[in-house]
Amino acid sequence: MSEELELLPGEVINLRLERVGVFYGSTCGLEPQGGHGSLLVTNYQMSFNWGGKKPVNIPHLNFTKVTKRDRATDKRSDDWDSGGSAANPLTHKMGMVHLERRDTTPMTIILFAASTLIDAVNDEFYPNPTRQNSKLFECLMSYVFPRSLTKVFAFSYRQTFEPEIDGWRVYNPDDEFARQGVTAANSGWRVSHVNHEYAACESYPRKVVVPAGIRDWEIKKALEFRANGRFPIMVWKNPRGHSAICRSAQPLPGLFRMRNKEDERLVALMRAANPSDAPLYIIDARPHTNAQANTVFRAAGYERGSYEKCEIVFLGIENIHAVRKAYVRLRELCTSAPIDDDERWLHHVQETYWLQHISKLLQGSRRIAELVMLERASVLIHCSDGWDRTPQISALAQMMVDPFYRTLRGFQVVVEKEWCSLGHKFSLRYAHGGSSDKQEAAPVMAQWCDCIWQMMRQFPTAFEINQAFLLELIEMVHVCKYGTFLFNTEGERRRAGVQKKTVSLWSGVNSNLDKFCNPHYKPYAGLIFPETSVRRLWVWEGLFFRDCSSLPPPQDVCPCVDLEQQIKSQAEQLIILAPARNLQYRCTDLEAQTQQLNKALQQVSALPSPSLGARWRSATRRSCRAPNLKVDVLK
Repeated sequence: MSEELELLPGEVINLRLERVGVFYGSTCGLEPQGGHGSLLVTNYQMSFNWGGKKPVNIPHLNFTKVTKRDRATDKRSDDWDSGGSAANPLTHKMGMVHLERRDTTPMTIILFAASTLIDAVNDEFYPNPTRQNSKLFECLMSYVFPRSLTKVFAFSYRQTFEPEIDGWRVYNPDDEFARQGVTAANSGWRVSHVNHEYAACESYPRKVVVPAGIRDWEIKKALEFRANGRFPIMVWKNPRGHSAICRSAQPLPGLFRMRNKEDERLVALMRAANPSDAPLYIIDARPHTNAQANTVFRAAGYERGSYEKCEIVFLGIENIHAVRKAYVRLRELCTSAPIDDDERWLHHVQETYWLQHISKLLQGSRRIAELVMLERASVLIHCSDGWDRTPQISALAQMMVDPFYRTLRGFQVVVEKEWCSLGHKFSLRYAHGGSSDKQEAAPVMAQWCDCIWQMMRQFPTAFEINQAFLLELIEMVHVCKYGTFLFNTEGERRRAGVQKKTVSLWSGVNSNLDKFCNPHYKPYAGLIFPETSVRRLWVWEGLFFRDCSSLPPPQDVCPCVDLEQQIKSQAEQLIILAPARNLQYRCTDLEAQTQQLNKALQQVSALPSPSLGARWRSATRRSCRAPNLKVDVLK
């Protein structure tokens, strides 16, 4: 059985089950799948082998709920057969384990009277079906809901990579600061160590960029006026100019409109670091009504008139609860049975509001890109806490204006910087470590990747990454195979020794470039401004229809790029055929000359003197005599 599952380095088999049933719910109108076979449970995934078909492997952290039922304690259920002494042990149900899966239909493991279970770790055999059911349930619960993040598979994964593709070396803040010109003289910015050992703000990195004129003690005063201490910092500076993108959390003026002079001075110095006459635009990602509501319910709010030469812009992007609801609706729509009224498909998609949320993110990001590059203004971005909508629009805007972030390595850098280093609630948003708070879970990363896919569809040669890369990113943020997305902050990862004890996702990506690189990529140093209207956006088949096996897989191909490749190929063929074509022209000329000589020969033959005609014919033949050469002309 183990030969049929290629174990990952560090993956071990815990349980072996024989003669069990595994069945999946209906999806995309297909019949429920599954059958009778063998099941392996490892410390990373379940592998079900049935009917000689390709094994089905599902990582444990793709499950969101595990329940069990025993025949002995659930006798009234109609799911049990009548039983008796004449019952077939291969089909006589004795227990069930029901599992709900993320973003797809649930599955059920059925234990029969003839089922067997072996604990491969302790080398123990379980003949009793009731004990088999309990053992399977306990094992799955320990992996689906681990007691702590240090128990997930990332800390057991032992794949080794060459030093030059080590993912932990991808992002170096000092190198990124130097690339942007932060460390240059008279840049207006400096690297501050105010958050050394994460004493000032737990969710910020140790090194942050702040205006050169602000002192560290003023920063410590200013952070008291920002939610979770997330004070304004600079995250991107135009390498060829002075405009900058900054981010923070919402201020805390409260119902009484409190002020903080150090926070106001910090924001003023951010505006002054840009010599442009443009104001500093404070980009509040929330709807205006939500920002006002926070003034009452959270003693927070937004920047008002006390911030001089600043203009506030509300983007109207909804919170994680609205996004989660839209995502679930669209997933259910795409995986449900095909409806009879297909002409109302677009109406049903519109009712999910998923594309409207994507449009809002792209609109806000494009607005920021236009302000920074066209108006040459600096911006300060925040939402409520600054770790969901803020990294989404900040990273998207940076991809629009900085071509480095559209490369494979640059994309990895922007993910490390905006999501990992600057803090994001990975554990809560993606239910790591047994988190069961469904109100905190949200498809934030999937929404962000959908926005990037929309840009890739509009600019098929501008990104070095492809669709497979984005889908891998969404998958790995959930299953905890790598340490990149463990914990919520840089400080937590350092204390847990993530870089020393786990493997980076980028190591796996960089060792498999053929799978994750766009073959049509062409470096483009300019700006990209995507169309943001809902009518220009598409439902991402690769994400929302990935369970519909009856549909052909979407191809990562752009028709215009294919046409360009065909033209290039035809031009190369013409270059190869050019010598043959020239030879064909020469042969045609020789044929014409030969015809003229034959015509002259006939005229000479008609002369009255036989001797003269004979001499002329002989001289003509000698002049036209050539080697016996056969020429094949390519049509």
